[in-house]
Amino acid sequence: MAQQLINTGTFANDATGTPLQTGGQLINANFTDVYAQLTAQAALIAALPGQIAGNFAVGTFTGTLTGMTTVVTGTVNYAVAGKLAFLYVPSTINGTSNATTMTMTGLPAVVQPVVSTIAPCYNLFDNGATQMGFGTVAGAVITFGVASTTSVANRVASTLFQASASKGIAAGWSLAYPLA
Repeated sequence: MAQQLINTGTFANDATGTPLQTGGQLINANFTDVYAQLTAQAALIAALPGQIAGNFAVGTFTGTLTGMTTVVTGTVNYAVAGKLAFLYVPSTINGTSNATTMTMTGLPAVVQPVVSTIAPCYNLFDNGATQMGFGTVAGAVITFGVASTTSVANRVASTLFQASASKGIAAGWSLAYPLA
């Protein structure tokens, strides 16, 4: 609703302004609208994932791994402190590979960085072996990379996963990165 103004007249008690009762009704309508808007904003804040207090947020989301023969999902925990995000998984998320790449989709807005960022991580696994790697976080997606075991020229890349066997994220995997 648009703000409703009370006509105060040209000068005091000139009888050209809004009558007292009508003015009171306009005041009530304006406050009702303001209260409704504040309630709607509070509902939006309450709907944010996790529990937010100041610059701290914690929660979970369902991450989906790509590069697999089937849809592979798992619970990912997060904590945000100021401008630092921390992701970790309590249980292994894995599947059968069908690509040399692997990404995780589904990151909620609260853990999405302002610009693309890259960070090292451990407990990625490929072809059954746990490996050191990295995660490039851009928007709602993490693109993973692993170290090459056969090529000196390509020591670490996002296209070095095996296109068969199992790959994924082992229990205890974590990734910390700046949000801004």
